[in-house]
Amino acid sequence: MADKGQTNRKQATQQAILEAAYQLFSQKGFKNTTTREIAACAGVNELTLFRHFQNKFNLLSNVIAAHSIMTRLEMDLEAIQQCDFQAGLYRFARLILSHLQDKYPLIRLMMMEASTNPELKAVIGPIPAELRKHLTLYLQKGVQEGFVRSDLNLELVAQDFLWIFLGAVMTRANIGAEFFPFESEAVIETTVTLFLRGLHP
Repeated sequence: MADKGQTNRKQATQQAILEAAYQLFSQKGFKNTTTREIAACAGVNELTLFRHFQNKFNLLSNVIAAHSIMTRLEMDLEAIQQCDFQAGLYRFARLILSHLQDKYPLIRLMMMEASTNPELKAVIGPIPAELRKHLTLYLQKGVQEGFVRSDLNLELVAQDFLWIFLGAVMTRANIGAEFFPFESEAVIETTVTLFLRGLHP
């Protein structure tokens, strides 16, 4: 029983540190956030932070893993695969847009810093590539089922699909709703409809 209590306390401490790091990295970026600030926000001392995560970069890696879209996709992938092609593409679109909206402050700052931080680029770079791979595989399934033309570069189609949603979120967040006055569902509906028509044999 004591061991279980100790494990629960350890997990609670780790979760508090991860949440504090997520909040501060989202607000200030990786470079401008100190481990002392993270520890204070989590209500622990800095030594405790290092005991759990060794260093700031390892902590960032754990934050990104915990908040990665791939975690959400893995939970939803089986359900997507069981949908008909159109419904599955809508589920992909909703998952992508929802995640970008929820995590955009962190995504924006990590993208900005990755250009000057090779270690950071190595951590976040595989995430969009992995997402593109899963979407490409889904489009290949659409080809096999007769819903998608076979003469297209499906990896590029998948990338274009992702860029539309990232562009929508970036525009609304950085410039303002007055310059991008479109609701999320309208963006999804229009985008998926256009892709379905363009993809159809």
